[in-house]
This record gives sequence, C-alpha cells and structure tokens, in this order.
Amino acid sequence: MHRPSAAHTICGSNNSSRGLGGRIVLTPRSANLKAAARLPAEVISAISLGPDKFTIDDFAKYFPDSPWLKKQLAPAGSTFREIAATWLLLAGQELAETSVKEYRNTLNRYFLPVFGEKQIATITYEDLSLHMAAADIASLRTVNNVMIPLRCPTGRGCCK
Repeated sequence: MHRPSAAHTICGSNNSSRGLGGRIVLTPRSANLKAAARLPAEVISAISLGPDKFTIDDFAKYFPDSPWLKKQLAPAGSTFREIAATWLLLAGQELAETSVKEYRNTLNRYFLPVFGEKQIATITYEDLSLHMAAADIASLRTVNNVMIPLRCPTGRGCCK
C-alpha cells in the first residue's frame, strides 16, 4: 500500500464561506489511513441493510454535502416560515401541547420576523449565530431553548 510521507489535501465539507475552500489537510498517519480505508466498506454494509434500515439520517452521516440530500431536507423555494410550520406540525405529533406552544412563541419572537420570508437554503450558520449574539438573552439555558426549533424533525440542523 502506498503511504505518502507528506500531508495531503482531502476534500471535505464545503466551508468556502469560512475561507476553508472545502478542504482539510490531514497527515497520512496510521489512524487516518485506517479510517479512510474502512469507510467504503462501512457505507456498503449500511446500504446493504436495505431502505428500511438505511435511513436518510444514515445517508446524511456519510454524505452530508450531497445535493440530493439538500433537496430532500429543504425543497427548492422553501422559506424559513414554511419549514418552521412543517416542523411545528411534526413536533406536535410527538411533543406535549405546551411544548409546541412554547416553540411557536419562540419562532414568532426570535426568528420569523428576521428569517421568515428568506429561502431556507440561503440562511447560514453564521446568519443564525450573529442573530443570536445580538439577541438580548441572559441565560444560556434560554439560548438553548430558543435554538431547539431550529433543529429539523430529523435531528439535523435546518440551515446549511
């Protein structure tokens, strides 16, 4: 097996907005090489379990930047308001009515006035971080509670 001695650039997630250009530099250490060699077999094994076992969450774990995945999570043209309404409907099937009411109030107070009509695909982590940094929230617990509605029903963040 070829073992290069210098660090190599490996394509990763697209972080060009952070100046990383979607690449990370990894030294070809034993652990990195073993993990890279193991990954294809792990993906094939997971897929071979079938569609009822290999879920969209599993797909996202292995292919987080997949264009197909992005289409599944947020259909083109969806606004933050539309995604939030869907989230509330789905959350209402699993959560207590008081929790859903609290999340609806949180969305109405903190997010819909600013992000409501924006296309979900255009909202970045930085947009949300800057918005939350400017919000006048004293307690870290409250910040965490305010952020809960931004998690999609699948458990993944709704924004890129």
